[in-house]
Amino acid sequence: MEAWDIVVLGDGPAALHAAAEAAKSGASTLLMSATGLGNPGMAAMDGLSASLQESNNRSHREDTIRCGAFLCDQDIVAETTAGAVRQVDLLERRGLNFRRDLQGLPMVRKGPGHQQPRTVDAGSATAIGLQHLAEEQCMRHGVIRRGDQIPLTLVHTNQSVEGLVALDMVNGRIIGLQCKALIVADEGFEGAFSSGVVGLGMDMAFRAGVHLRDMEFTVRHPLVIKGTNLFLPTGLLLDGAQLHEATGAAIETAGESSHSINQAVSAAVQPVLDARKLGESAAWWGSLFRLVKQR
Repeated sequence: MEAWDIVVLGDGPAALHAAAEAAKSGASTLLMSATGLGNPGMAAMDGLSASLQESNNRSHREDTIRCGAFLCDQDIVAETTAGAVRQVDLLERRGLNFRRDLQGLPMVRKGPGHQQPRTVDAGSATAIGLQHLAEEQCMRHGVIRRGDQIPLTLVHTNQSVEGLVALDMVNGRIIGLQCKALIVADEGFEGAFSSGVVGLGMDMAFRAGVHLRDMEFTVRHPLVIKGTNLFLPTGLLLDGAQLHEATGAAIETAGESSHSINQAVSAAVQPVLDARKLGESAAWWGSLFRLVKQR
């Protein structure tokens, strides 16, 4: 039986960064995914928000809490927004090519729900850029990555994790893995209502007796192409794309929160996204447009 210090479930940016940090501290780390490696998932990546042009993170923190209808864990919000600038700087130094303003700094824009411009991105390369940088850190620190490994059962004794049982789809074998800690960082459960892609880690933890909370909150995205599982970033709206009905009536999105945009799109009879007037920003979305044409 294989023995590891840390086993991480998932293969998106969150799982990769968790595995890299664990290995960096000296722990023997295995990252395993139920799907093939290198897939960041279908979640839309609208960029990262940080108070780059503000003296502190107070406004960012308050905007996040307000848009979360005051249901967010405010301590986590405060810690996350306080460290956002450092994370953007770290990603930039590692090679993520953010869009630039005239001063050569990462260009910030006013995203949905924000009262100040603080959203940075790299166009359609944001998600894949984060994925590649995290993969590089895993290789640098010696993380072992395995795909097509389906977690089946969590092995535990007296509220302590001992390991897990998994199905190796490559060799068709049931394998046992011993570990001191298990990090669940795969997909959530929302895909059960849309794409069908769900994370198995939550199910495994639930069957082992772990209590899940906040299951009443589901993630919704306003820009999904009908009949597909393709998400379009809301950053398109910041670059000049417009939402309207098939009749031509405009759907107002300026200054609205993500929740309000979702409600407006849901209430529309036949919403249409007009992305013909992006100007110079169209070059940042080239790969996304090619993907849409292939669908």
